[in-house]
Amino acid sequence: QNVQYDENSKKFSVAVRDDSTGTESSGMFDRVIWAAGMHGAAEKPEAMVEVLKDFTGKVLHSSECTEDFEQYVNGKNVLLIGDGSSGEDLALRAVKLGAKHVYVTARSCEGQATETASWPSGKVTVIEGPPYKVLKGTHIKCQAVYWYEKKQKYRKDDEVEAVKVKDVDTVVMSTGYDYPSISILHDDLQLDSELTWSVSKGWAMDNNALTITLGSVKPSENLTPGSTCYSDVYRGVLIDNPNMMYITETYDSASTFLDLDVNANLVLAYLTGK
Repeated sequence: QNVQYDENSKKFSVAVRDDSTGTESSGMFDRVIWAAGMHGAAEKPEAMVEVLKDFTGKVLHSSECTEDFEQYVNGKNVLLIGDGSSGEDLALRAVKLGAKHVYVTARSCEGQATETASWPSGKVTVIEGPPYKVLKGTHIKCQAVYWYEKKQKYRKDDEVEAVKVKDVDTVVMSTGYDYPSISILHDDLQLDSELTWSVSKGWAMDNNALTITLGSVKPSENLTPGSTCYSDVYRGVLIDNPNMMYITETYDSASTFLDLDVNANLVLAYLTGK
């Protein structure tokens, strides 16, 4: 139910509820490990939900594409939002289940679906740019976007012609996952997956082999940690409280299971003093 850390005793207070019996219990622990993952809740971007409010067909998140998926794709035009792993998987699954045609919209065009060179029966089309407008209930306009550094957000690329997908029956949001129930951890024990590093005031790059050519390069105001770590966690340990540990995948990991395996072994080494 909740986890809190007491600075005086240097211990964690953990309250637990057994959902099957309703029994509640609590205990004190020296260390706590969060191993429930970082992508347990469906991510439904507000901007995309707003765009689709006028869509009259069926809207699903990829997590909802279960046993009854066939009834939403068989003989239908399907539009997938997102060209990552789930977008590629569901495109193939939809074709196998008898979809009339599958359209995959790609924001960055760097996902697995975009990189797929050949699709079964030519029934999949990858479109550059996410949906931005619904027309007549079932027609969806997609527009390429670019990252606007100054405003730290995506903007429509008007130099690229918009694409209209007609008569869409089903939209699947393959938009990933957000935090699970990490709120059970007290605020000061939670990692922040969206935290970015900032450049120190007055920082300047040292002279190097490219200085003559490029001059003094001004860094971005926000530095992202990439796909290998979280800004406030170092090798599985929360920087602000080393007794709080995380065995988690990283955002957009190239190898989730390898990430978890390495992370688990690091945490094991800390616990055993090796």
